[in-house]
Amino acid sequence: MFSSHATAELFTPSTRRSRPEANWSPFALLIAWQRRIAARDALSEMDARMRADIGLTQDAIAIEAEKPFWRA
Repeated sequence: MFSSHATAELFTPSTRRSRPEANWSPFALLIAWQRRIAARDALSEMDARMRADIGLTQDAIAIEAEKPFWRA
């Protein structure tokens, strides 16, 4: 499915002032974007039981899934 690292990255608050991605290599940036896409796809495919297991509501998952891949 997806790693817990990817999930933690998705739900970490981001600010415009703090953009660690600005210092990443292009390859690392592409990998991060790919992980976000995969994690958001996996979240959007979860059923009610799986959402309850991780403690997220359908609304929270919808908000996360709608984000563009470049936004943490």
